[in-house]
Amino acid sequence: MKPDTFTRVKPSHNLDIYRGVDAFGRDALLLITSSSPIPAKSSKSIEVGSGQRTDGKFSLMFSLRDAGYKDMFDCFCKDIISSSDIQAVADKNAYAFFVNRYNKWAALFEKAPNDILSPSVIKGLIGEILVLKNILIPQLGEVPALESWMGPLLSPKDFILDKSWIEVKTISSSIENIQISSIEQLDSVYDGQIVVVRLDSSNLADPTSISINGLFDEMVGLLQNPVARNLFEEKLLGIGYCFNQLYDNVRFSFKKMELYKVTPDFPAIKRESIPPAILQVEYNISIPAIEKFKIGTL
Repeated sequence: MKPDTFTRVKPSHNLDIYRGVDAFGRDALLLITSSSPIPAKSSKSIEVGSGQRTDGKFSLMFSLRDAGYKDMFDCFCKDIISSSDIQAVADKNAYAFFVNRYNKWAALFEKAPNDILSPSVIKGLIGEILVLKNILIPQLGEVPALESWMGPLLSPKDFILDKSWIEVKTISSSIENIQISSIEQLDSVYDGQIVVVRLDSSNLADPTSISINGLFDEMVGLLQNPVARNLFEEKLLGIGYCFNQLYDNVRFSFKKMELYKVTPDFPAIKRESIPPAILQVEYNISIPAIEKFKIGTL
């Protein structure tokens, strides 16, 4: 594509957004709007340019400085285009929306292109998404299920429901215990559930194996409500995920899910039972020892 060439991204979009190549031949995203500009800082990988046009409107351009961030930049562009469309952002608010969305991505753009989530984090994330897909969305509906997902926000409990909660533990099929990393994970005035998701390491040779990239695409295709899709993408962004080809090599084989009811007699350490001077507790629970609390297998 020739330098300084742009194409409008979506005819039905209510904002003037363009993808193309800037005057220096760099991949770029361009917004043309009548809304007032607000400050935005460039990063080491993204240059932010703005100015007033001869027609009185304003332009805001994000240009990719480092081609190593190409995949991340594509994710950023797709995110900002789809989220502004889903939220029906008015032209008068467009500039602020784009800058605020860019600021949410800023931390990711400061990382090295191959500074990706660890396999253990990916494994836990896949477990939570499988619980969303197979349990909570069918039970609650798309938006309530996504709103209940607290895992990416680093909440003590992965899902917080109305007078209930779910904690997800994603482990290999050979493991016979689950680690409780804080008192708050199982301590609650309400009954809850532990869902043990069994995932074993796999590879590309296994056609049934799961990658976070593939599961993300599957979920985006599954979610019919645009608000739910936006919530899903935002929460993954919050934990630091965007598409990277390296994730295709981190694969798991799903074995099963085991559901356990956490009631007052479930073997858990409660805050009220320990001295106030003890601030943090980690412990392991034997899975065979909680068999009587098991309420199902998927």
